Amino acid sequence: MGKKKVLVVDDNSLLSESLIDFLDLNKFVGIAAFDGKQALEVLHVTPDIGLILLDILMPVMDGIQFIEALRTELPDVFANTPIIMLSAIAEHITMPDWAKEKVGKPVRYRQLMKLVEQHCLETTS
Repeated sequence: MGKKKVLVVDDNSLLSESLIDFLDLNKFVGIAAFDGKQALEVLHVTPDIGLILLDILMPVMDGIQFIEALRTELPDVFANTPIIMLSAIAEHITMPDWAKEKVGKPVRYRQLMKLVEQHCLETTS
């Protein structure tokens, strides 16, 4: 079995690169998208994503707009791919029903990796 793919959707390129490096070191394949529109494009050509790490506040297409488009354009991907919400305001917002978890920024990498492993294992069982 190959490495699980994780789509990192965040407009902060330093954070995205850091998360992808961390995922790669932990036996995952990280793929970057810098807004919701790019994330949809990635999912159209790479439907076997095991998990999505999703920022909420982004230009072009934010996280909420991305979720609405994902539900419409790729309903199977939406139904079968766990989503972990990343947000600097995570502690101030209610976790939406589509999110498996919410993680605040700055990101605690070990905590996030436990969640990534947990939810990627759920999708393989």
